[in-house]
Amino acid sequence: MRSANLLDSFRHAFAGLGYALRTQRNARIHLLIAAGVVALGLRLGLSRWEWVVIALTIGFVLVAELFNTVVEAVVDLASPEIHPLARVAKDVAAGAVLLAAILSVVIGLLILGPHLIEKVFQAHEVRVKATLPVFGPGLCQGAMVHYRTRLYSATNFTNEHER
Repeated sequence: MRSANLLDSFRHAFAGLGYALRTQRNARIHLLIAAGVVALGLRLGLSRWEWVVIALTIGFVLVAELFNTVVEAVVDLASPEIHPLARVAKDVAAGAVLLAAILSVVIGLLILGPHLIEKVFQAHEVRVKATLPVFGPGLCQGAMVHYRTRLYSATNFTNEHER
């Protein structure tokens, strides 16, 4: 079935995307997660190259999901009855999507993780600085010296008994 013109080609392509999103639960889940990652990336202020990697990763997972849908449809058409090779084709296609999803999680952690850790420590630093006037700098420094002394003393105590 050849499209009459370019506009028809785009209509068919969007119909295919619509079919996948309507019928494939995992495609909707991947799209929802992708939207969450994009929202988080906007909040964290990712760099241009981090966005490139995130966009390629999201695209990779969604394309894998679309190819999985294609394999399932073609196998169902070619082999309506249960056949061991039909199962192999479907399982391998699903495995490809799983691998793409796992890699996307790893890439997401590598890119988003440092930004999230930085935000957590910045928030913690703000809370600590906000409590300093309440306790006074002398009290806080005294508490830190006391903590370090006890830690050091406990280490020395352990070392003396090991000898």
